[in-house]
Amino acid sequence: MDDVQLANYVAGIDPGPVEAGRISRDIAEYLGVPEGSVILLSDYNLTKTKFRHKEIDFQDYIKLPDILAEGFVIPGNRNRSVEICHLDVSTSDYRFWALCLKVTREEEVFMTMFHRFNLKEARRLYRRAQRRDELIRDHQNELARRILRRARSA
Repeated sequence: MDDVQLANYVAGIDPGPVEAGRISRDIAEYLGVPEGSVILLSDYNLTKTKFRHKEIDFQDYIKLPDILAEGFVIPGNRNRSVEICHLDVSTSDYRFWALCLKVTREEEVFMTMFHRFNLKEARRLYRRAQRRDELIRDHQNELARRILRRARSA
């Protein structure tokens, strides 16, 4: 991912689509695309995110490589799609992101959703995926896994 190209794209200077990242092996196998396929961020998705999720800014887009590499992966709600949920534990105020990837008929991979969410929703998705044995990939960070598994406080 080219940070300058992404910054220009998010600012509306350069036209899209722009590369948001690359597909890892485990996700590629599930989606049926080659490992390393480019994940595209489209004008439609960028516009939709700007209107629906005003809390998302350029600093969130910079986290895309970490989200793609570390987050837990579950099947999406459409054919040939996945959701990637990431818990950033690098700061004291944990942040949660979710994004969805979808493969088109032309075998292109697009990011179709990107937003922040809360711990309760992250734990719900994570536990449901574990219970249903749908976890395609577990979170790569041990602390994040412990937080996601932690029982609710009384």
